[in-house]
Amino acid sequence: MKKLNDESGVALTLISARVLKNRTQGRADAKPVRDDVEVGEALLNTENSKLRGVLDQRIGQTNEVNFRQSELASALRELNLRVTLKVDRDLTDPRYRAVFVKTPNEAIRTMTNDELSRYTHGVLAQLAAEPSFASVPTAEVADALANFDDACATRETLYAQESAARGAVHSARLSLIQIINLAFPRLTVIYPKQKALVESFFYKPAKGDLVD
Repeated sequence: MKKLNDESGVALTLISARVLKNRTQGRADAKPVRDDVEVGEALLNTENSKLRGVLDQRIGQTNEVNFRQSELASALRELNLRVTLKVDRDLTDPRYRAVFVKTPNEAIRTMTNDELSRYTHGVLAQLAAEPSFASVPTAEVADALANFDDACATRETLYAQESAARGAVHSARLSLIQIINLAFPRLTVIYPKQKALVESFFYKPAKGDLVD
């Protein structure tokens, strides 16, 4: 038997469990070993299913973040145009420079999500502080920013859940690997002098098998 190691992936660990479980099916002497494998397999399947679920949510939420960022970008560009018109398109005007330390295009291109949020909060604060820009509408940017911040916060929660789920899968995988590896000496005791039979209980990847 080739032992699994701590780096053996989920797919390899699960197929190894299924082969061991199926090959010992109906053998009363091997039932305690089979039962232990079933318990470990069920736990890993459960935790892996949870991970896939939260991973799918997090990936979907990333799409939501990207969508909300595009909305925020459009709103910032429109706001920038309105402010530009207020200063007669003079981008060196101190009032303009106080609001837009970077242009929206530059900010969106170079900033992380957290930085973009802080940048936009700063734009709104500086705009509110300048009396000559009092007539410039900011509701669209404020709404887009709120949606963007909410989307990012939700994704951060999902990232935390994903991390916890990965930890649970890791723990369940190592537990099942140990059960499978210990099954060999246990079955050797149950079936002494039947090495070929014991070896046949364990998965041996064939040439061309695509298992991680």
